[in-house]
Amino acid sequence: IADLNISSQDFPSNLSLIQCKALWNRRNKYSLTYALPYIWFNALEGNNQSKNLLKSNFDLTESQITLIFTWIETSINGWAKNILYLDIFDYINYAFLGLGLTLFSIGVIIFRVEQKRIKGKIPVKIKKKKFSIKKSK
Repeated sequence: IADLNISSQDFPSNLSLIQCKALWNRRNKYSLTYALPYIWFNALEGNNQSKNLLKSNFDLTESQITLIFTWIETSINGWAKNILYLDIFDYINYAFLGLGLTLFSIGVIIFRVEQKRIKGKIPVKIKKKKFSIKKSK
C-alpha cells in the first residue's frame, strides 16, 4: 500500500510520469517534497479546499489522491516515525556523551591541581595580618 509504483501493485495508481515528477518536484510549493508541505497535511485532515487544490494542481482522480493519502499515513506511522525516533535519540546520546566528557575533563583538571597543591608544587599564599594588642588601663 505504501508503494506508489505504477505497475507493481494489485491496484496501480495509474499516475503518469509527468504527475509523478510534479508530485516530487521540490520547487513546486504543492509537491510532496516541498520544504513545508502543510497543504498535504491539511488535505489529509479533511480540508476539502486543500484536497481539491491538490487534485486540480496535479490532475489527480479521487482514487489517486486517496492512494497518496494512504501512502502518507503509512509512511508517517511506519518508517518516518522510526527515523524521527532514531534521530532524536542520536542527538540525545551525543549530548549526554559530550556532557559526560566535559564533566570528566573538569574532574581530571581539579584532581591534578589538587594533587600538585598537596605536594607543594603550587604555592598557597597566606596573607599575614598584623595583630596589635591593646593594653588595657
